[in-house]
Amino acid sequence: MNAKGRPLLILVVDDDDLLAMKLITEIIELGSTVVGPFASVEDAILCTEPIDAAILCVRLGEGNSFPIAEVLRNAGIPFVFLKGRKSPFVPPRFCNVR
Repeated sequence: MNAKGRPLLILVVDDDDLLAMKLITEIIELGSTVVGPFASVEDAILCTEPIDAAILCVRLGEGNSFPIAEVLRNAGIPFVFLKGRKSPFVPPRFCNVR
C-alpha cells in the first residue's frame, strides 16, 4: 500500500514474456497493481498511467532500459533493475537512486 492506502502501482518493463508474467503474478500476490508489462523503451516512456515504482530489465532487445531509468529518476519515482549475466554494466549515475 502507498501513503494514501491504495495498492502500489508498479511499472514492469521486460521483453522476456515468461519473466514478465512471473513478476506480474508475484506483484499481484503481494497486493499491488501492475502497469504494463512493456517490452520496449518507447512503449514504457509513452505510458501515461501514474506509477509508484518500477521494475526494469536492463537489457531490452538490442538496447537497454537506461532511458526509462532517466525519466523515472528525474520524476523522483523509485525503480530497481533486473540484470542477467549478459546484461550491460549499470552506469554509476544509477547506483544511489532510491
